[in-house]
Amino acid sequence: KEKITFLINDFLKIPQFEDLFRLQSDKLLKVPEYRVGGVRSSMNDMLFGEEKPDYTPLFGITKNGPFDFPKCKNIHFIYFVHEDDKDIGELVHRYFNKKFDNFPGIEQYTGKKYFADKELGCRFKEKENPWPEINEHITNLKTSPDVTYVAIYISPFSRDTATFTQQGIYFKVKQALLNKGIVCQVLDANHAREARSFVYNAINLSIAINAKLNGTP
Repeated sequence: KEKITFLINDFLKIPQFEDLFRLQSDKLLKVPEYRVGGVRSSMNDMLFGEEKPDYTPLFGITKNGPFDFPKCKNIHFIYFVHEDDKDIGELVHRYFNKKFDNFPGIEQYTGKKYFADKELGCRFKEKENPWPEINEHITNLKTSPDVTYVAIYISPFSRDTATFTQQGIYFKVKQALLNKGIVCQVLDANHAREARSFVYNAINLSIAINAKLNGTP
């Protein structure tokens, strides 16, 4: 009760909020003991593609697709990968391109046919500090205004062991790509290589890409 009252007084009963929404009452409704912790099963449902309900996000989106696809007409994928991690890049490419029976391909999440633009991709050689090499590549990218680009950056650094400087490289890469109008999705190469089943990585990547392209998972 104290936490709810705090929320009301400090966040809802303030001019910035009341200019948009005004509470009819700040009194709390007393909930019968038998109702605490219980809701109708249908209230756990979420809507996915074609407004089909499911209470499990993983199964709902895999089976029915996202609630809303991105509005862009053409999507091209660009891979940024160190030469030692080209196997991971190829693995992502094959999953996105419907080469495995346990994953429907990223088309299920974007509503657009998958296309990897290999001419624009970057396979960098320097591992400890790949930023200069990647930055030069991004600077010289020639893109089309009729295409929405998604960069898959396969990071050679594990998020658990990366130094402060190495962590900063990801943010530099992301910022440089955003300056070019390119969405960036990162994947930890070491984490992907150690995954028991990559299908869950593929699902998470696809959901994130849908959202970054202004879709609704």
